Amino acid sequence: METRKYSPYKIYLPVLVLIGVAFSLLWFTGISPLFISAGLTLTFLAFTLYLGPRMFRVEKQLNEHLENEHLFRDLLDAQPAGIYRLVQIKNTPAHPDALPELYYQFLNIQHEYITGINNRDLLENPQLIATMIHDEDLNSFVDTNYRAVKNRSLFNWEGRIVKNGETRWLRIDSTPRLLRNGNVLWTGIIIDVSKYKMLEQEMERHKDFERILNELSSHFVNIKIENFDRFIQKALQRVGEYYSTDRVYIFLLDEHQEFAHNTHEWCAPGISSQKSYLQNLEYAKVPLWMQTLKNFKPLNIYKVEEMDKDWEVEKRILQQQQIKSVVSVPIISHEKLIGFVGFDSVKEHRLWKEYEVKMLKVFADLIYNALQRKEAEVQLLESRRMLRSVLDTIQVRVFWKDLNRQYMGCNQYFAGDAGKENPSALIGLSDAMLPWKEQAEAQAQLERQVSDSGLVLENLEEQRTLADGKLHWVKSTCIPLRNAAGRIIGVLGTYEIITARKQAKEKLKASEQKYRILTENAFDGIYLLRNKRFEYVNPRFCEITGYSPEELMQPDFDIYNMFTQQGRELVESRRAARSRNEEIPGIYEVELVSKDKKTKDVEISTNPLYTPDGFIIMGIMRDISERKHNEALRNQVAIANQTVIFKQNFLANMSHEIRTPLTGVMGMIEILSKTSLDVNQQDYLNTLRYSAGNLREIINQILDYSKIEAGQVQLKPKAFKSSAIFDNARKLYSSICTKEIILETRIDPSLPEYMRTDQNRLTQIINNLVSNAVKFTLKGKITLEATLEKRVGEKEFEVKVIVTDTGVGISPESMKKLFQPFEQIEMEDTRHFDGTGLGLSISKELSRLMGGDIWVSSTPGKGSTFWFTFVAEDTCSKAAMKESDKGKLVASSKNLSLKILFAEDKIVNQKVITLMLREMGHHVSIVQNGKEAVDAFLPGYYDLILMDIQMPEMDGITATRNLKEKFTNLPPVVGLSANAFEGDREKYMKLGMDEYLTKPVSYEDFENIINKLFNHLGQ
Repeated sequence: METRKYSPYKIYLPVLVLIGVAFSLLWFTGISPLFISAGLTLTFLAFTLYLGPRMFRVEKQLNEHLENEHLFRDLLDAQPAGIYRLVQIKNTPAHPDALPELYYQFLNIQHEYITGINNRDLLENPQLIATMIHDEDLNSFVDTNYRAVKNRSLFNWEGRIVKNGETRWLRIDSTPRLLRNGNVLWTGIIIDVSKYKMLEQEMERHKDFERILNELSSHFVNIKIENFDRFIQKALQRVGEYYSTDRVYIFLLDEHQEFAHNTHEWCAPGISSQKSYLQNLEYAKVPLWMQTLKNFKPLNIYKVEEMDKDWEVEKRILQQQQIKSVVSVPIISHEKLIGFVGFDSVKEHRLWKEYEVKMLKVFADLIYNALQRKEAEVQLLESRRMLRSVLDTIQVRVFWKDLNRQYMGCNQYFAGDAGKENPSALIGLSDAMLPWKEQAEAQAQLERQVSDSGLVLENLEEQRTLADGKLHWVKSTCIPLRNAAGRIIGVLGTYEIITARKQAKEKLKASEQKYRILTENAFDGIYLLRNKRFEYVNPRFCEITGYSPEELMQPDFDIYNMFTQQGRELVESRRAARSRNEEIPGIYEVELVSKDKKTKDVEISTNPLYTPDGFIIMGIMRDISERKHNEALRNQVAIANQTVIFKQNFLANMSHEIRTPLTGVMGMIEILSKTSLDVNQQDYLNTLRYSAGNLREIINQILDYSKIEAGQVQLKPKAFKSSAIFDNARKLYSSICTKEIILETRIDPSLPEYMRTDQNRLTQIINNLVSNAVKFTLKGKITLEATLEKRVGEKEFEVKVIVTDTGVGISPESMKKLFQPFEQIEMEDTRHFDGTGLGLSISKELSRLMGGDIWVSSTPGKGSTFWFTFVAEDTCSKAAMKESDKGKLVASSKNLSLKILFAEDKIVNQKVITLMLREMGHHVSIVQNGKEAVDAFLPGYYDLILMDIQMPEMDGITATRNLKEKFTNLPPVVGLSANAFEGDREKYMKLGMDEYLTKPVSYEDFENIINKLFNHLGQ
């Protein structure tokens, strides 16, 4: 058991303190001051004895701590890395993106050495750390630091600094630790990694050059001899530019090794060539140079001017070429120097590192391999020339391949069979790439057997597809191909074509059973005929003719009974021509009479065969009755199509030819209407206007019907207000109705306020019905009504439009032809009403296109009711208003005065359109054709170009295209044409026109187009 030890200080010191305190208290009781002094003395003595040893121990511990601190700092300063401690103050930055306050707490001496920043300065101003960062890496340093501080995460950064004008690479790693007071302590190290970076860069350059060598090596393998020198030159350039040298060259020694010849050279820009001065360089003139290379050692001279005296000759030659540094590596073949590759530095000294010289040695080996390959190919070409002269004189096909089954050569006849112009085109190819590719695998197995066993295979008969696309029989021989050492390196093969002999033999072997197997299930009838007697017929032949095989092959069966009289004559004439050895077609058509007396059209193909038993005909018969019938139908369809095309072209030409003079007529009417006229003249003019309008309407209806018939009408839906369908009807009624007729309109309240459909086609149907009602009603009223028939889908609905009149009515007989094209309804033999008879037929087709139909009911003498339906889409008011507002003008441009270039070849149209435009206040310049328009156009002068489409010398489309190619700021070009078919406007605008007008044109047409194009000017 451990004995507790007591210190005398722990026992006596408390006693002394108590005695001293007791004597001190006597002072308060009035006792003598001597006791007080004694008490204080005893108390002081007690504290001295107690504190003295303790203070001694504290001082000793403090000295030990200082020694440890010095030792720790010495250890930190001895580290190869810079070490720092950075304190991040716990505070709230003024700006959310700002960093909190940072200050350095500790920096070792290595930190100052690595960064180049004085530690004392950095402790006072932590921001100085950013001054060492390279400008290009400063952003990454700041961003990394920002993220680490904000996220209190590890700080890892690698980049460049600038120290005393020198660029160095640093890596900085720092770890955060949260302190009790809320501050963050960052402890990190800074390491100079410049050496590692330089090593990485050198390794990367090493790899880059290896890639260049690999690339050059792959090219050398496939390069042709004729491209060899050019590619060597390119290789020298690649290496020279990569190593930033000034001149790269190759010297090759002659076979006696007395002279060296500069065969290839590349020079950097601004460096003069030395190739012409260094031919036939004698070895004896550069003894040490050549001796070093012959020892297979490279020459690496950093400063030519400092070369030893022993190298005086070489030094003089190099200085004459102004060379400052040079490296030369030997080219070695079979332990013998055959040349060298040199690298000159002319502009400045170049220190070549050891690993770079090693890489240049690899490049020299690459050059050697390329030279060897070139030499081998030259020798091979020479041997090939000699062999070719022999092989091409024999007609037997000869070829040879390597063990990879690729052709190494052949003779000219073999190349011809392969479809090649010359034997060299087959080198490197395989059978899978030639006409006989389908037999390639079988040929490969045969050749593999020869090369593996070393045996010879002779007189093999096989089939091969040649360049003519035909399958030929060949007799072949295949032997192993050996090199000088006797090793098998491929195969040598020969063959001759025996197709003719084989075919003759196969024909001799033909038998009835083989024919039966081939023809039993044939679609065509097949037969064999000898001396007008059938020796064989297949089932299909019996099915076509109606006879059984026994009937057909009876000795007394007359084959001529199978044909019509005309067919017998044809068959007999062919038989007679064949007996005279005349050439006759192998296929012919004839009429056949079957057993049941039905006439059929058949196609017969015959082929004469020569057998040991004599001449025989093999025939193939095909029933072409259906084909003949289809051909007749196709001819009828073709005629119908041609008729439609002819009608389309006729209508187009008719429309164009009528619309062109109609432009003059209607234009003059418009111009006359603006002059002073008396009452009679005004009446005459109105009659003329009415007649011209009827003529235009007739043309439009004929074209509409033609478009519908050709299927060229395409609906163009748009949104509009439902009540608008009556607006145009009222306008039409007010313009054409001069009788005592009242027009009433009613619209179903349940009808959606806005609808989406083809408004123009809908208006056309309603106008046709209203105009007919006005035409056939002498007095009374016309009622126009629109009702909601039914809902078709979620957004679609069906509308019913009814037109009722109190007119003359329609008889039941006339009702039958009411909607027929070009039919007029007359109550008597005398014709009272004008028209084309197309309006109702057009309306019917348009209503069907719009998803509905049209009907009529009528009572003669009391009136008629026409109604039709169509399908429309319900659309919201905002969308409808937005769409209906598209293209609307916001201001009128009637007060504009434009300079217009007008191209038109027709004199009347020139005059009429010019008068109309000038009446509107515009200035017009007239040209006769497109060429004159291109020549007359002045940039910045004209505001508008009117371009007729069809003009002599140069049409309007070509002229517009030339103007747009020639001038960048071209005014609007408006096309004019009498073409009014569906899609004409879109077609001409795609061809370059900005707008398009169809003749005849009116004042309103010009006002609308000018307002549309120059709306901004009107504002």
